[in-house]
Amino acid sequence: MTTDAPFNISGTIDRVLYKSSESGYACMKLRPDVDANVPYRLKGADGLVAVVGSISELGIGQRLSIAGSIVENRKYGPQVKVESIVMLEPKDIGDIILYLTKNVKSVGPHYAKKIVAAWGMETFKILDTTPEKLYDIKGIDKVRAEGIKKAWAENQSLRDLLLFATQVEIGHAFIAKIHKSYGESAIQTIRDDPYRLARDIVGIGFKKADEIAMNLGVPEVSDIRIRAAALFLLETSAQTDGNCYLFRHDLITKTTEFLENLQITVSMVADVVTKAAELGIIVDDEGRVYSQDLIQAERDAAIRLRAIIESALPRCLSGQHLEVAIAEAVSYTGLELHQTQIEAIDRTMRSKVSVITGGPGVGKTTITKAVVAGYEKAGEGDNHISLSLMAPTGKASKRMTEVIGLQASTIHRRLYSLSKMVRDGDAILEAVQIRGVIIIDEFSMVDIKTFAWLLKFIHHSAILVIVGDADQLPSVGPGSVLRDLLATPSIASTRLTKIFRQAAESDIIRHAHAINEGMSATWRPSRSHRSCRTKG
Repeated sequence: MTTDAPFNISGTIDRVLYKSSESGYACMKLRPDVDANVPYRLKGADGLVAVVGSISELGIGQRLSIAGSIVENRKYGPQVKVESIVMLEPKDIGDIILYLTKNVKSVGPHYAKKIVAAWGMETFKILDTTPEKLYDIKGIDKVRAEGIKKAWAENQSLRDLLLFATQVEIGHAFIAKIHKSYGESAIQTIRDDPYRLARDIVGIGFKKADEIAMNLGVPEVSDIRIRAAALFLLETSAQTDGNCYLFRHDLITKTTEFLENLQITVSMVADVVTKAAELGIIVDDEGRVYSQDLIQAERDAAIRLRAIIESALPRCLSGQHLEVAIAEAVSYTGLELHQTQIEAIDRTMRSKVSVITGGPGVGKTTITKAVVAGYEKAGEGDNHISLSLMAPTGKASKRMTEVIGLQASTIHRRLYSLSKMVRDGDAILEAVQIRGVIIIDEFSMVDIKTFAWLLKFIHHSAILVIVGDADQLPSVGPGSVLRDLLATPSIASTRLTKIFRQAAESDIIRHAHAINEGMSATWRPSRSHRSCRTKG
């Protein structure tokens, strides 16, 4: 696809070929104004011009001026890629009837013609300012008039937002997302705090929100701007470095430096941070400053994890039943297990929450298969125990399925399916929570938000078995959950260190363990490695 020089065109939306309310992307056909200078190659056989971009909020019958560029689509030919839009008044009665029919609920062709017959080219103006005049039109009863008024108000908020966005230089690609997030109060929400855009709308960062704020007259030296910068740096630290919090001193220093304005002093930033904490916008926990969502995730995870730990094991995992299940687990693999592996099985099956960790080749998968067999033994007869296997990625869940022999799923897929069954605050949550034994592999990838979300859907009676390598890099998201769990005394954990024969033959595995133990790993490439050539 190639892009030509900047291009401008005015006209009326005639057809919608495709649109996605999720992404905001759409492809539409524009009927150019008679006096529009349109290259012949842009017009289709119907005389219309294809326009594409984040324009899903536009409707048939809307007249507008588009600034964009001509792009060549291999399959569909030349199109205008929309970059900005200015709303225009309709050119004729036909466009008004078309717009009302296609975009305003409660108005079909019949009633659109009645309205336009009464008001003509003043239709939009009257609907904007004195919609109660609908009651005076013969053939439109009160119920329909109320429906049209409500639908027009919703429609008007979007048209107003389009105009407002042009004035303050909000990119057109964000209009659909903003309208979906804020609805009819979008303009007032942005005026009250333009920096909310950086927090709420994907794709708008602090820099763009700052430009919009300046266009709205927000002073460069102001509490709202300083507070927004501090929140941005907290979020950036979480997403880039995985930090759940910043120390108060570090946050104040970073914010002062980030704003690069000599009038903004450290004491000024400190006052803003203090006020933000007092208002509950951020949380200052003994000098550790959190965003609200991250400290809430930590607190929720801690409360739910404690509830699981403090609840009793099921009866089928007590007394003689438990000893039989552990014996089954130990003998299941048919291998002569190392003492640390036997201890791992025993400790795991006697605990409500347990962690199995260790580097590559130490038998974590063997232990997982063994405890699955033990739980299946304990669940024989009337003592049913459900087993749920999960992993953070599709690749990891697929491998889990293959090596253990039970269907595993990704954490997100399982939780999304459960989320669809529950509305926030609905008492039905407990009914859909996962019970039985839950085994999660590759847990080092799990961040604090995912962990809190996961625990929300785990019943306190469940058994949680966590498997992962604590020496791997921590999760991409904020938090170092696996390492924190290993450091928690009330959680049973086993660190496997014995490298088994087949794994010991791998240079990568031997060197990984050597590095973890603080030893130097000497790499001696094989002949095939020496023959490789790399591009510098």
